[in-house]
Amino acid sequence: MVRLAPETLGSRSVLLVYRREIGDEAPVRAVIRFVTAVIRDQARVIGSKA
Repeated sequence: MVRLAPETLGSRSVLLVYRREIGDEAPVRAVIRFVTAVIRDQARVIGSKA
């Protein structure tokens, strides 16, 4: 990714949606942890202030 402007021009929330009944299954939890970690680790690159 390459930043096109020095400041953040907008933002969007990110939602992980899954069925409640499968939320405790290991593969689902693993995906949630992975996606959360990638977003957190790349927050500066994707323009989040998180």
